[in-house]
Amino acid sequence: MGMNGLKIGRFLPLAIIALLSVQGAAAREPMRVLCLGAVEGNVAPYIGWFKQEPSLEGHYVPARFYESGWSGVHSERIMRSVRMYFPRTYEDVSGFDFIMFDSPVVSYFGGKGIRWLRMAVEEGHSSATTMNSLLSKHQFCFLPFLESELAEVFPLDGVRVAEYAGGLGATKLSMKIGTPYQGAFRVRLNREAPPAFSPFLSLGLEEFVGGGGYLMFQKPGAFVWMWSVGNHPDVAPETPYLMSWKFGEGLAWSLSDNLRHGWWGWDTPAETHIVSENPYGLDILVNWIRYADGREPIQDVLAYHDIRFRYGHYADLRNLAYSVIDFASAFGGRTVDLEMRVLEEDAIVSESKDLFLEGRLEESRRRIELALEGLTEITEDSIRLKDSTFFWIYLTQWLVVTATSMICSFLLWSLMVRRKVYREVLTTRAR
Repeated sequence: MGMNGLKIGRFLPLAIIALLSVQGAAAREPMRVLCLGAVEGNVAPYIGWFKQEPSLEGHYVPARFYESGWSGVHSERIMRSVRMYFPRTYEDVSGFDFIMFDSPVVSYFGGKGIRWLRMAVEEGHSSATTMNSLLSKHQFCFLPFLESELAEVFPLDGVRVAEYAGGLGATKLSMKIGTPYQGAFRVRLNREAPPAFSPFLSLGLEEFVGGGGYLMFQKPGAFVWMWSVGNHPDVAPETPYLMSWKFGEGLAWSLSDNLRHGWWGWDTPAETHIVSENPYGLDILVNWIRYADGREPIQDVLAYHDIRFRYGHYADLRNLAYSVIDFASAFGGRTVDLEMRVLEEDAIVSESKDLFLEGRLEESRRRIELALEGLTEITEDSIRLKDSTFFWIYLTQWLVVTATSMICSFLLWSLMVRRKVYREVLTTRAR
């Protein structure tokens, strides 16, 4: 072996270690998700989900508003929110790992914004998905999408769907022929699909009942991951529920459903009136995005689900603690110590989430359990402080009322009963 060979042999292990370190660091980084459309908290469950999932980081661009229904356009509000929240440069757009089109009116993104979104997928920087098949049954939403270059990105044959459901000129696609709400349905997983969703089969993936799935037709070359069973019997016994294909260097998806609908297990699904017993909506979404981002899907989903549940419980308990602390503070309670203790527990949760991202689940669980115990004590102490504060308020009020009553009683007794200061008016004589 020559000198060059010795040098290569000496530095090769270091190069491998460095490469593995970079890959490990990338795996620990949260996946950044750009959410476009109806991203208000009352209709977007993933806003709350992302807060309890360390591996997901959401950025929201309101481009559709729900106000007593979906039929309003609200042009001024959309233009204002797009100006405020839409990424400023192509580098910003391409920095997202996953892009969700949740019923946006895409024309408000402008030609440049639409081009950036397409390029981000085509050049392999991002994966993206549409929801609600054509994004919406309303023409002001689905027609701009079909007329834009974004329609080429996704595996959905949108023109065929629109023509089947009433035509491109329809103000509102007809619901009577299966678009969008035919009724309750279940999904069937394609057994030839990569193992992104198969860990949920034993947990009842194909038994959960959904409602509100729109009709989809796939383009040639699209791969169907899941089928909707029984939702559109006028079309076929099974129609695509989730599908994908390769667009350029990236992966593009189309979902016939919406995360706010019943199959995903949200408590108050809009319009569908069907609440599924699916407790794994967030877990399914995480595995979906992980696969789309080129990461290994989670197989031990129950272990991760358990810790995610604890993060959600911590967030709820923290809100309760702060509501009591703020209430006590408003009435003069000394809450600085309690607030500092909450920050200490937050630091423990941050450590737990770092361990979670590294896959050290047992250590992560121990840290979040420790934080929950500490926060429970803080909540109990804050309630005691509130009770103590109110005790002194009530005591002060009682003393004031009692003192006032005693003074009034003394004056009344002195004037009307004892008459010590009472002087009778005498009759005067005429002069």
